[in-house]
Amino acid sequence: MPKYSFMRKTELIVKDRRFHSDDFAIFFEVPFNDGEEAEVAEIEIYNLSESTLNNMSKGDSVILNAGYEGDVGAILLGVLQKKNTEWDGTDKLTTLKCTDASEAWTRQTISKSYKKGISGSYILQDLANELGVEIGAISLPNDKVYARGRSVSGTITYVMQKVAIDCGATVRVTRGKVFIRDPRYGDETSFLLSPEHGLVGTPERFEEENDDEETVKGWNTKCLLNHRLSEGLHVRVASSTANGRYRIRKGTHKATDSDFVTEMEVV
Repeated sequence: MPKYSFMRKTELIVKDRRFHSDDFAIFFEVPFNDGEEAEVAEIEIYNLSESTLNNMSKGDSVILNAGYEGDVGAILLGVLQKKNTEWDGTDKLTTLKCTDASEAWTRQTISKSYKKGISGSYILQDLANELGVEIGAISLPNDKVYARGRSVSGTITYVMQKVAIDCGATVRVTRGKVFIRDPRYGDETSFLLSPEHGLVGTPERFEEENDDEETVKGWNTKCLLNHRLSEGLHVRVASSTANGRYRIRKGTHKATDSDFVTEMEVV
């Protein structure tokens, strides 16, 4: 049995029903990245009753908490998009596909005009208030002032992205909060990943070209699952290969029969 496996804890909440890993086999892949599009998380849970399955519908709220005993937290606050159930031998396997966003975030629309001299930061804060989500962080490279005012129309997702682009920033909604910031920078933390502090294996170097045809270099890094880790955070890595302070570019919280880890690309 892998070290710490007996301490693994997972709790799935769909609408008002709770499912614990003490009672159900629950596996998942919850991706995160610093792009603008919402990722699709996949959750597998075994042997739910027909009545329970019948009470799960597209649009239901989904919360997934995970971690080790004494340190469990949310890795997904989202909405159910698709449900599928099939037999896996003698077991009934249900797969839930969810997005890390609320129905309001993906569907709510707005049509509004802002007065002359309005700033981008004011508009973004106002749009967040309209949406009913908390701003986790806002850091604009250029807080654009609209000398002639600004009229907006469309989904709030689309409008916020457009205003953020004007200010040199990107928008990302994750775990019930919206983050608006310079894509080159992240949030400072005190996380240390080392063999003595959760690091699994040895970080491996990667190099690839992004959509802007720029070369991105960094390290593929894996650690024991940590619900606090997400895109945009800075971490310190101490290993035989990677050493230094890095920004998390993207990653996945993952639970399988053998793994209970957070995999990341850090740059």
